Amino acid sequence: MPATKLRLVAQNETLVIRSSPAESIGRIMLKHGWITQSDLIKAFSLQQYGGAPIGEVLVGMGCITPDQLQDSLAEQFGIARAGLSEIAVVESIAVGLSPKICLEYQLLPLVNSDDTLLLAITDPRKIQTVQALPEFATQPLRFVLITEQDFQTLATRHLNDHLKHQALYACKDHNSCSFLEHSSLISMEFLVGIVALLMVGFLYPVAALAGALGVAIITSWAVIIFRFICLWTSGQPSEQTPPTPTQFPVKKATFSILIPLYKESDIFERLITRLQRLSYPKELVEFLIIVEHSDSQTQQAAQNAQLPINMRVIKVPDDRIKTKPRAMNFALNFCKGDIIGIYDAEDAPETDQLNIINAAFANAAPNTACIQAVLDFYNAKTNWISRCFTIEYAILFRFIVPMLDRLDLPIPLGGTTVFFRKDILEKLGRWDAFNVTEDADLGFRLYRNGYRCGWASTTTYEEANFRLVPWIKQRSRWLKGFLFTALVHLRNVKSTDQSSGFLPSLVFFILCISPWILIPLVPIILPMWLISFGLDLPLYNQLPAGLIALSTSSFILAEIATMILGYKATQKPHLRHLRKWLITMPLYWPLGFLAAVKAMYEFFIRPIYWDKSEHGINDTSYDKDIESLTDVAP
Repeated sequence: MPATKLRLVAQNETLVIRSSPAESIGRIMLKHGWITQSDLIKAFSLQQYGGAPIGEVLVGMGCITPDQLQDSLAEQFGIARAGLSEIAVVESIAVGLSPKICLEYQLLPLVNSDDTLLLAITDPRKIQTVQALPEFATQPLRFVLITEQDFQTLATRHLNDHLKHQALYACKDHNSCSFLEHSSLISMEFLVGIVALLMVGFLYPVAALAGALGVAIITSWAVIIFRFICLWTSGQPSEQTPPTPTQFPVKKATFSILIPLYKESDIFERLITRLQRLSYPKELVEFLIIVEHSDSQTQQAAQNAQLPINMRVIKVPDDRIKTKPRAMNFALNFCKGDIIGIYDAEDAPETDQLNIINAAFANAAPNTACIQAVLDFYNAKTNWISRCFTIEYAILFRFIVPMLDRLDLPIPLGGTTVFFRKDILEKLGRWDAFNVTEDADLGFRLYRNGYRCGWASTTTYEEANFRLVPWIKQRSRWLKGFLFTALVHLRNVKSTDQSSGFLPSLVFFILCISPWILIPLVPIILPMWLISFGLDLPLYNQLPAGLIALSTSSFILAEIATMILGYKATQKPHLRHLRKWLITMPLYWPLGFLAAVKAMYEFFIRPIYWDKSEHGINDTSYDKDIESLTDVAP
């Protein structure tokens, strides 16, 4: 339908646009012979468990195509359909329509003829609501129906400036580390402080060593207290009993799953296959594959793949930074679901995961803003690094996070397999596009604003980083992000009052600050192990005997607490083989020193740089393991 014909549609007084349907969509489809009476009865039976319209249920069942659904809706509401090439969008949205209104109702103003405004809309069931908006109080309206994919393309083109700005600055300045992008982090005061510390170390080496060990001891005892609180509150390792299907709430929520990808063509098809195995009703979940505009290889992989009907690609316009949170901020504008989830490129979720998450939200406290699931690895047996990495994650997601959930403490969210209530996510300003650990930052921000994060015992399996250099790159990004998060949340003391108290403050200190105390001091701490074996070291032998004894006992006790946590966290059958490697964990933590050096360099030189992890390196060797781990019987 060319623009001239659209003008005629707008002027056509004989065309009756109905704000409410004159005929049921089921009858229209029966009339055209697209479905049978049996299909319709089955669709109504399935509809009672979810809120999806009957047409979308039929699409999910595979009875009709999305195109047939669009034709039925156009006939039901008495409006014409228009394709992407047939639409002339008003270049300036200066007709009383804000970009927010366009995005909220998924509509765009088209050619304006006389006093009648023609609007392209994706869902004619919203017509009545749109007609009642104050923006259209004095203007006659006509409508044409477009697909969601066409709206997305047109909105990206015509609302580009708004969408790009929002993707960068949705998170308010006082909650964002955007100030790090342009501020001079290497100030004269900083340089003077570094020189002063170096001079003290040179002139008074024993005193400097004693002071450094004193700081390390205090931090180690904070870690010890935290780990023993984990042990004390757990009793036996606490795993929630996954709800059975009969326990699921009658009504199922709608999910929008964000899948940010960057140069992931190698693993693309395997990711699609894994996501298709999820057992949640197709009409209630949409998958938004987010790719950067310049990432031609992933876009080509998406074009070559046969994407399911509930998957679509979101192209994010290029900007001065490319970060995962910026891409998700952009894509959130096109999400329909009440619950927003995140998966990464290498993820393999348990097949019943969305059912578990749906039940967790339905049974959670009203102020529960998100649910964090368990992250685990399917390639733990690859080598020593992957084994230690898996132990580390088991301690965090199978022991520490459940403890934080039980005690209603802030949870450092993972970057994947975390699910949010969309309305709360919007209210809090989405993700900070400038923070390279946007997940941990958002977990603390939710807590400060009176919301809680829950935990659900359902697992997503990932590919453990098993190569040293990529491990250092990933860990340096995490450390840099923890420092960002600490700076943001400590900028305004008043803003942290809501999360004050011993335990919340301890959690924040342990997770965001202690790594920047203990890891840089690794070269000073490691010799303490030699002293514990009776070796005499220069300079250290000048320290007071009491300080030496306290230091060695503190570090040994911290490692013992870690090993106990690791032993309890690896009780699952597929993790028990890791227990014999717990004794080697003291050799794993020092690797973080190399990552800390890189993180500190980038903090001053390239603060917003996102050092991306490479995925799909050896996951094909574990196909049978992945299927066995994720296949959960309904």
